[in-house]
Amino acid sequence: MKAKHFFLTGLPFVGKTTALLRSLQLLDRAEGFVTQAVELNGKRIGLNIINSHQQIFKFASLNLNSAHRSGKYSVDIAALNTAIGEVFDNRGKAKYIYIDEIGTLFCQSPFFIDKVSSLLESHTLIGVIAKKGHSFVQEIHRRPDCCFTEVTADNRDDMPNTIMKKITGNEYFEES
Repeated sequence: MKAKHFFLTGLPFVGKTTALLRSLQLLDRAEGFVTQAVELNGKRIGLNIINSHQQIFKFASLNLNSAHRSGKYSVDIAALNTAIGEVFDNRGKAKYIYIDEIGTLFCQSPFFIDKVSSLLESHTLIGVIAKKGHSFVQEIHRRPDCCFTEVTADNRDDMPNTIMKKITGNEYFEES
């Protein structure tokens, strides 16, 4: 089966989100979201979602009072659901959906899991996914219609070209 969905994996801070964003500049009709670190004095203290409509949602923080936790962050599930709903429910005529990232933090939300499950059947997804973790992450890794590529310091600069070849069959950058 030919892959319909393309996901990047890799170590933290290797450039997965940057590679995804550079690829999105080459695609028409892409809707989705990326995760942005919130820093204070050079230390990461939280995470925001920035969607394709340029809306910003604070959804995870070191200092948030929430029963939902993932690692060192507390998760505001209501804010996460609102952010996800804003982009997934208002995707217009999007051909591609981008998601940064499918991991334990986002899988705290059943709404997120339901939306991504539905989109896997209806659209082409391009995104970042954890290598392991939540059962939903593992489920996606087992899907035959998904392609996974690990981003490394050696291949990250050519990753947009790799993504475009996989998704569209065309090259957009000259090989370096």
